[in-house]
Amino acid sequence: MCNILSAVGAVLSDTSSDMSSLFDESALSILAGFGPSTLASATTFQQKKLSPKKPIRQLSSSHINAINQVSIKQHENLSNILKIGPSSRPQLTHCLIDGSLETFWESGDEDKNRARRLNISWDNEIYRLELLGIFIDNIRDTNFKVSQITIRNSKIIIYNASVDWTFVGWIKVLISSADNLQIHLKGSEAGCRLRQIAVFGQKVFVETFEDGINAKKERTPIKQSNSHQLLFSTAQMDAFILFQAIAAQVSFF
Repeated sequence: MCNILSAVGAVLSDTSSDMSSLFDESALSILAGFGPSTLASATTFQQKKLSPKKPIRQLSSSHINAINQVSIKQHENLSNILKIGPSSRPQLTHCLIDGSLETFWESGDEDKNRARRLNISWDNEIYRLELLGIFIDNIRDTNFKVSQITIRNSKIIIYNASVDWTFVGWIKVLISSADNLQIHLKGSEAGCRLRQIAVFGQKVFVETFEDGINAKKERTPIKQSNSHQLLFSTAQMDAFILFQAIAAQVSFF
């Protein structure tokens, strides 16, 4: 087994393009439990001759275009810039953005016969938000469960879904094309409770040119490193498959 691992490591770490042997199928069958595990098999695997050179598997033009179209952005938590206007109990809204799941906002008695709602706004000229997260705990908040949540902007409904009575976790919604938001809640007769609201996005930088014209500019996207673009030779692909088989055997025992 040590000899096999040594050979696998040598192939995976090789940076040249002339490692292209296909691993002995008997080695794979031994690891999978279909053949006898003997020292002779390991020796046979080690002494396997390399086949003639084969080129590294190349990416097609469609793959290259897809890579070039990927944009990686760095987002930061901008929850503190939100202005939250609730339909009731405004004194509790600061609990939604304090970073603690032990605090909460809950609707009051005045919301029993009307929509339970949170209006969320921010400065669109300075901040561009991309992701909204809402934390709900229907286990702890037994009398203030949320059964349905609807999120909309000034024009359309962005998100609308039923929430299981035992749901605990974050509901995540993309809001990249949204302006100010409204969150509508339905649930227990006593009211609804939310534990946290978080938003992620970027601050928009304003660049002033010599003629006095201002232009909005987002933070430069993060560039992909070479580690995101792995090219395997045939031998390295076979070595990786063999490594997975070894790992599966180890975890099995």
